[in-house]
Amino acid sequence: MPIGSHHYVDGATGLNNPVEVALEEARSIWSDALIRLESIISIGTGLKNPQAFGDDMIGILKTLKVISTDTEKTHQRFLRSLGDLGINGRYFRYNIDKGLEDVSLDDHGKIGIIEAATQAYLGLLEVQSSIESLASLLPPNGAGSGKTVLASNIVEKLESTIREDKSGLLAYFYLSFQNKSVQSLRILKTSILIQLLSRLANKTTRKDFFYLPSSFRRLYKTYHPSLLPKEGDIDMVLKDILEEEERGFIVVDALDECDSLHHRIEVLEFLSWLIAEVKCDLRILVTSRPEHGIVNAMTELKVPKCFVPFDTDSVNQDIHAHLVGLMCRAPYSRWAKSIQNEVITQITAESDGVFRWADLQIQSLEKFSRKPDIRRVLARLPKGLNQTYERMLDTIDEDYVQDASAVLRWLCYSRLPLTLKQLAEIAAFRRSTGNQVVFDPEYRFEDPSEILAILTGLITVLEHNEPHEDPQDNMVILSHFSVSQYLKSRDVTRPEFQMIDHDSAWFMVQSSLAYLGHYDNPLERLTSSKI
Repeated sequence: MPIGSHHYVDGATGLNNPVEVALEEARSIWSDALIRLESIISIGTGLKNPQAFGDDMIGILKTLKVISTDTEKTHQRFLRSLGDLGINGRYFRYNIDKGLEDVSLDDHGKIGIIEAATQAYLGLLEVQSSIESLASLLPPNGAGSGKTVLASNIVEKLESTIREDKSGLLAYFYLSFQNKSVQSLRILKTSILIQLLSRLANKTTRKDFFYLPSSFRRLYKTYHPSLLPKEGDIDMVLKDILEEEERGFIVVDALDECDSLHHRIEVLEFLSWLIAEVKCDLRILVTSRPEHGIVNAMTELKVPKCFVPFDTDSVNQDIHAHLVGLMCRAPYSRWAKSIQNEVITQITAESDGVFRWADLQIQSLEKFSRKPDIRRVLARLPKGLNQTYERMLDTIDEDYVQDASAVLRWLCYSRLPLTLKQLAEIAAFRRSTGNQVVFDPEYRFEDPSEILAILTGLITVLEHNEPHEDPQDNMVILSHFSVSQYLKSRDVTRPEFQMIDHDSAWFMVQSSLAYLGHYDNPLERLTSSKI
């Protein structure tokens, strides 16, 4: 059946409601499907009026066709089996009860009638209640939902447990989007190795000695002083070191921030190998958004595993506690108790389990002190992170759009962290007529901190601990992974801020050539101190 530019094929007779078949197929793919499935949604094509058998063969055939394509009997049969299957509360059926009696399965020409009946059906209180129940089962698990906060708390708890029990090993690795140079399997292995060695160093009771496992000493002797160890040899040393204790813990945070699916799968396969080969009680935690490629790769791993989705209500409780804590600090502590409670209640209710969103909203309120101003902002809270970032971009003055676009583009795609001083240079790249990139030093910010004011909430500075360091050498990063995710998405409405991979790569190439070309001028080489 053609509808527009698409062609659709009908299901087999008697299977117009394939909910039982779908569940059977899921169970054939995942042995733990009944636990894994968060919800089962069945959508019908509308209830039909009871059909009487006709007096002739044609009438009988029409009635038999209606009976054979009836989906409600399958629904009722499946509904009765929910208790036995253990999926009560996770099955949702939506089927328009009025208005589609005279619309046949192939009657797509009556789309107007279908839309009107659908709107009326969705307006029913029981349907809205069912949809709300369904929505409550769908955890956000998106950027900003607090996965790193969770991982950090887990690491602290494990540290405490190991310290109290005086046994066990722990290693932690964050696959940060902010520094793509660390997103390699070798660096992950090396980091875990160093952490495990440091924990074993004090195993000896002699104060003037530290303990080094024999396997590591052999690795050192084999490759010292200049050879790079083979990854297979590093793997075997890691295995031996983990077996020094009866139990071990490895936490890998933000797998989804790896910039390629290939790297993500490499990490998962290595962790799976450790689980299978290490002869100790080894537990590994990986945090990530449930991206399709990651979920598929984890599902295919031949090791015991458990998927734990975020519970929105639990995260909202943490957000509520976080906001309550902030009210003890300036400037929020100056607010009246009543307005503090209003802010906490509304931001918590609309956060949908996303810490990052809640934090940005409370930050947007810190410059207000009058109740009417605060309530006005609360009445216009953006829906979700993407709308929040869109508003931030909209507030950028038109005179600074090119500066902001250039800085964000480099921060999104640079493989190395950039300093505030470097961003002051990057802001001086302009697009000329003909869409060519040129470097104009007159647009260089003499005070690089002005960039931070232009991109408030979108970028952040990693300050030095040493007071003698030049503040302009501080590293600047995107304030959160969700900023990069948004800028590279199709939700960006302003073309200046749409980060398309090949366009951005070409912009960075042109920028680099323009910069080199500018300083290739002999006069510039003599007069500029920026080389």
